[in-house]
Amino acid sequence: MTESYISLGIDISKASFHVALLKGKKQSKYQQFTNDEDGFTKLCQWLDQQGIDQVHGCLEATSIYGHALALHLYQQNHRVSIVNPMRLKGYAKSQLTRTKTDRADAKLIA
Repeated sequence: MTESYISLGIDISKASFHVALLKGKKQSKYQQFTNDEDGFTKLCQWLDQQGIDQVHGCLEATSIYGHALALHLYQQNHRVSIVNPMRLKGYAKSQLTRTKTDRADAKLIA
């Protein structure tokens, strides 16, 4: 049996994180949350509101800012990847991406 996951790109910082939920090639939903337990709970509630059971959350390895969120998602039975920022930078270059906003970064990561 194959599990199917929806992509969730996460652009994380010390105080907050932006997410981009890809529900198809043209459909994306965006949201911002605080980088604390309350924000993690609100993220899970938001995913429930979107009708999403499982995501594959992907975030950059940026110091320790994303560790608690990654652990929280994992404990909620989501798949989580923490990737090297240089890989994402290389991918952005290959896509000729020039926009540098938290929302655009979250979509790129997804």
